[in-house]
Amino acid sequence: MKCLLSVVIILSGTFTLYAQTESLNKNIIYGEFSAFGVYNEGTITLNYERIIIQKGLFNFYGRAGAGRWGGTWTASGKIENGWKFNLGGGTFLGRKSHHLDAQFGADIYEYNKYSGFDVDGHGAAFHPYGLLGYRYQKPGQAFMFRLAAATYGYACIMLGVSF
Repeated sequence: MKCLLSVVIILSGTFTLYAQTESLNKNIIYGEFSAFGVYNEGTITLNYERIIIQKGLFNFYGRAGAGRWGGTWTASGKIENGWKFNLGGGTFLGRKSHHLDAQFGADIYEYNKYSGFDVDGHGAAFHPYGLLGYRYQKPGQAFMFRLAAATYGYACIMLGVSF
């Protein structure tokens, strides 16, 4: 009886340790670098992401971030830049390290328009966004990498740490 009890305790501890190493770290801080070729625009943001649900292949998360953007956004070639804030969520599918990632949310842009060195205008804009890409995040490891295409023709690369 003692032998059977010892085997059950050892095996249950082994399975518990295995299950814990298979889950992903829930908190992620990452930098996002994106570019849009038509108007020579680029963004750099710092983001926080939290995995809310992890169930088999399905994972759901929320995210928030802030950063800077700039480029020649207008057809007249005027330079614009400003702050960017984002709020959204997403899901990624997959086990182990490789995932298909889909995001949705909204960006709020604060901007300044310039004609030469003079400020020509100031304002804010709201843009919904979507993103589809590849995500590498290994269970129990700190490194996270995402390569994606987003609405409005953006190409994005995201590098971060999870904890």
